[in-house]
Amino acid sequence: MSFVHTPFKTLHARIPSKIGTVIATNTCKKTIKVKVEEEIFVKQIGKNTIKGNRYLVHDEHETAKVGDVVRIGYFNVRISNRKKYSLMEILDTKAEKNAELLAEQKRKNAIEENKKFAKINEAIKEKNHYAELGVRRDKLFFDDILTLKNDDVLTFEQLSEICKRNKLDISSSDNKETVLHKLLSFNDIDSIKKRANNVEKEIFILNAIKNLSTERLISLTNDENILKLNLDEKKDKLRNVLKDKSVDEIRQLCA
Repeated sequence: MSFVHTPFKTLHARIPSKIGTVIATNTCKKTIKVKVEEEIFVKQIGKNTIKGNRYLVHDEHETAKVGDVVRIGYFNVRISNRKKYSLMEILDTKAEKNAELLAEQKRKNAIEENKKFAKINEAIKEKNHYAELGVRRDKLFFDDILTLKNDDVLTFEQLSEICKRNKLDISSSDNKETVLHKLLSFNDIDSIKKRANNVEKEIFILNAIKNLSTERLISLTNDENILKLNLDEKKDKLRNVLKDKSVDEIRQLCA
């Protein structure tokens, strides 16, 4: 016997029916899953409780959507091995409202995620900015030390400029030796030059990361995955490549 979908108005009043909520529409073709909450008496505890039963329901015209409140009827005719109920009518359509709420929630989640990533990117940029400023400040510091060590004659204006740049107080009785002692706690010129070269290498490495093209960075490090690394990992990679080279060689490579 073939099943024919009959409108609710023409159904017999004595057909047993249930009211439930559609929880799935993609189970099978022309099939929806309806959850029906029924109150039953539990003898063991001596009171009524709510039990949720799920039924596969035949939806001939595929009109029901998830969230709709529907009435389903039992026609004493099995449409399939697991379906014995059929959709009689849709009592309340909540699918559109639920879809709007879901879209609004997704939009809010996307905004929160964008704010979170923006904060992370801002923190990374600030960290890199201060790291670069620190390296440049160290280079100026070492340049001032080398100037005080190597230049025989320095005017008071030049000494004042060096002290101002390094936030030192200067008096009229100061000369380049006293200013140098204010800047340093040691007098080893070789150590100063070595540290100055290291700082200059750091500046070249930062400039290489910022200014060199993708192909140039890959050819310099022989690593195609260098672009996926963060700033500190790129610096470590370039340090390993350039550690045995002089400042002049690094200047030529990064030019």
